[in-house]
Amino acid sequence: MLSIPVNEPSKTINVPFHGSDLYVVNYNGEPYVPMKPIVEGMGLAWGAQFVKLKQRFSKGVSEIEIPTKTGNQDMVCLALRKLAGWLATISPNKVKASIRDKVIRYQDECDDVLYEYWTTGEVKAKAPVKQPPNFRYIIKMEVYDKHLNKTEVFKGGTETPEGIINGVARRYGYHIEDMFSLSIHVF
Repeated sequence: MLSIPVNEPSKTINVPFHGSDLYVVNYNGEPYVPMKPIVEGMGLAWGAQFVKLKQRFSKGVSEIEIPTKTGNQDMVCLALRKLAGWLATISPNKVKASIRDKVIRYQDECDDVLYEYWTTGEVKAKAPVKQPPNFRYIIKMEVYDKHLNKTEVFKGGTETPEGIINGVARRYGYHIEDMFSLSIHVF
């Protein structure tokens, strides 16, 4: 591996990521990322990942001297353009269950966050993904109106069978005040 000194502190960008400090280093105008903070942030063993990096990503790996608070340190860095490829080599199903969610989070977000810091100097807050309600009953209903000679399709969800009936009634302008259960005997 080639050791490359980066002497200007402004060439290193500190990137906070889910409780870990990651970095992007500018070398000849190309972003590199120190890998040990990423590997340890995911909860993986550095030794095994270091071997994988040297074997499978040798063209994108460089040892770069990076200024830190405690002085310059040599760090194994991977070209940012290769990071997604390395992340894809990690199978969430083969890691300990206790770190699986963190591994998946890194795979989903890490390279994008680092790239966004590299290009803009910040990460804009993403809109939260709205989770669909967890309904017990999911309904897709087709209703054919013989007088208008047309079929209406509507979808919905509810927790109770009564909710299905109330939903259909509301759709057609009706309101059901009280509903009672009929016992049904199946022979």
